[in-house]
Amino acid sequence: MCRRAIDQSLRSHKMKVLRVSFGMWVQFCIRSKHEEEKKIQNTRLETITNEIVTRYEHELEKLRDNLVTAHQSIAHGKLQRQQLEKKMRSTLLQGMTAMNLESLQLFDKAALSEASVCCDE
Repeated sequence: MCRRAIDQSLRSHKMKVLRVSFGMWVQFCIRSKHEEEKKIQNTRLETITNEIVTRYEHELEKLRDNLVTAHQSIAHGKLQRQQLEKKMRSTLLQGMTAMNLESLQLFDKAALSEASVCCDE
């Protein structure tokens, strides 16, 4: 009986050791699989992040180019506006001068007419 109890105890102990060992092996496999999956996901994340960064860098460069073009267009528009304003001022002054000269001529004619009417009487 004692021998049988010892054999049973040994078998029970071996089974317990095998269960613990198997459990540790299963945990190791799960951890390994998890780490492998984590590496794959990190690689995918890095690839996607690099693609997004590259795409937005290209878009940012396009926007910068468009901004430079817009600034150049604004500068050209301001210069053109200044030139048109200068031309308009010049034209306006020429018109005013012409009107003043014509007014003076009218006044001179009127003065001469009055003078001739006064002299005729």
